[in-house]
Amino acid sequence: MSSYGIAILVVIELYKKWRDPWYEPTDSVVFTVFKSAFSYKDPKNMGDEERREFFFRSFIKKDRDLYGADSFYRVHNVVGLAELLTKQMRYTEAEQWYSYALRLTKHNFSEQDRRYADVLISLVDLQYKSGKAVQALDSLSRALEILEKDSGTLELRLALLARQAAILESQHRYEESLASLEKRLALLLDSSLASAASATLSLIASASASDELYTALGKLVSVAKLAGNQVAAERHQRHAQLVLAVVIGREGLGADSPFLSRDLSALADFYGKFGRPEFAYELRKRARALELLGRFGGPDYPGIEHDLAYVADWLKERATGADCTVAFHLEQRVKRIQAKRCSR
Repeated sequence: MSSYGIAILVVIELYKKWRDPWYEPTDSVVFTVFKSAFSYKDPKNMGDEERREFFFRSFIKKDRDLYGADSFYRVHNVVGLAELLTKQMRYTEAEQWYSYALRLTKHNFSEQDRRYADVLISLVDLQYKSGKAVQALDSLSRALEILEKDSGTLELRLALLARQAAILESQHRYEESLASLEKRLALLLDSSLASAASATLSLIASASASDELYTALGKLVSVAKLAGNQVAAERHQRHAQLVLAVVIGREGLGADSPFLSRDLSALADFYGKFGRPEFAYELRKRARALELLGRFGGPDYPGIEHDLAYVADWLKERATGADCTVAFHLEQRVKRIQAKRCSR
């Protein structure tokens, strides 16, 4: 191609960039034109990452022709290219493409839409790797603010709060990191209570969930010590010890062992003291039911009918495994005791 032809192409591209609000990001229009005119390379001869970049750019242009320059359907490949450029440490180019994706999303929806938060979350990795921790934290905060309105984003919010705390800790902002971790712990506890299908808290009944809780508490203790907050460190350490005692008892004795009632009561007292009455209530119900179950193996005692009925109601409420069958037999025992008393 002659220099005159290239000059015309450059002018055309400059005009497009001036007139088109959705012109794709580029550092140099002239360089882009020269590269496309003189340095074509067959994708078969490219390396893996170079081939991926080639196809991402091709798909972005095809999406423009197929869906329109301002279509949200272009965002997927735009973000994919930005992530690839971030991996290649080409941060300036990646940031331009992320900004382009945010503009497209905002144009089609709003800054409060879940899809806008998804792009912000991808942007965080670039900002942190490029040394822009303050901007990364700002993007995380904005994403979390949007996601709080969506009840189906629990796992994502937990992950983002952990990421936020890690970035704050790396910046030696330990008090703020502690606040993020405590917010994450509150969310973890709230989700446990909301998802519990019975009177049993899922964080105590589930091995994986209780491990997650214990790990979260261990991290809280370490960050509280870094922040010099001895009160918070001791509180979270006590919480971790109580959870561990319940977990060890459950694994060693069984989930419904009467010997668990003491540890459950201690954990209930802790939650009652530190403003989680809903947890304390559920744990005390379970502790009392397990304690009463341990008494039923002996002879009848005054008032046993009330205790049998209490445990039967608790089992029917929990309704897992053979709970309903056991509850039925407990209720039959109540009827036999009452019939025996009436026959005297």
